[in-house]
Amino acid sequence: MRIKEISHIDNSQVFYEIHWLITRRCSFSCSYCPPHRHNPKSFQATNYSLLQALLKLESIVPNENIRLNLTGGEPTIHPNFQEFIANAIKLEKVKSIRIVTNLSSNQKKYSNLANEANNSDTKFYLVASFHWESASPQRFINNLKVLLDSKVEVQVKIMLDEKGSEKILSVLSSLKELNAKNKNIAVAVQRIRNTKNLEIDLIDFETKYFDQVNNWGDLREFILETDNNEVVKKKISNIDLIIKNKLNSFYNWTCFTGANTLFIDNDGRVYSALCKPDLGSIGNIFDTTLFQIPQSVLCPHKLCECGSTVRIPKIK
Repeated sequence: MRIKEISHIDNSQVFYEIHWLITRRCSFSCSYCPPHRHNPKSFQATNYSLLQALLKLESIVPNENIRLNLTGGEPTIHPNFQEFIANAIKLEKVKSIRIVTNLSSNQKKYSNLANEANNSDTKFYLVASFHWESASPQRFINNLKVLLDSKVEVQVKIMLDEKGSEKILSVLSSLKELNAKNKNIAVAVQRIRNTKNLEIDLIDFETKYFDQVNNWGDLREFILETDNNEVVKKKISNIDLIIKNKLNSFYNWTCFTGANTLFIDNDGRVYSALCKPDLGSIGNIFDTTLFQIPQSVLCPHKLCECGSTVRIPKIK
């Protein structure tokens, strides 16, 4: 089986994805976290700089349906995190905010986030990553419960590693109960490079995960070619299976990065996608200078290792 094309699904909601690494600082120090994602002394922009950058996005991104994906590091520990959220939801083009967090911050921070979601028309999505090396299962579940009692839609991602089986299975047991009682939660897994992945049974979560990915606009149509040269179309929600089955090589494909995504680094440098496919940054969001966004690139990477970049529409 070979992939020939990845595209948006007709008549589905399509977000323009802006991935913003607002800080490289993190409350954890996981052994598998690459150095370029974690720096405890990295630059953190001021509230004023972040506000001006948000306003600049309104000028350079023509799309009227933006989703801000806040990553790190751990975005919730940025000193201006709450002000950033409050300012972002005021922008007309920002229709959704998705936060990738390890759920290790204090409960008050997640309560404030829940209140913002309850009082806003902006959609709030949260990806809660369970990192067994550093996470407290009880703290993770307690903070999760705060969010589930709000309009925030949560996707739990379990980092798979055989070494963490005891903690992972403990959290999984609690998640099965929460999954059965709450509408706004789904559960998935994420494989970690250079570790022996723990295989766990997700059959209880599959239906809700598919529905959530569809509702979030993350479902994609794949055009596949079989070994018998038959061409088939298939809607795929679980990008982890693409990576697991080593179908994630798109080297030299046309990838429609800037037409669908942007990546903003903590120091303001902008690239057309999270995987930094450009020869250099295409501009800096903290400068006053406006810049143009390339609409596609020829993929320079041997492997596409992140679900967010696999999902970008592309063609061989």
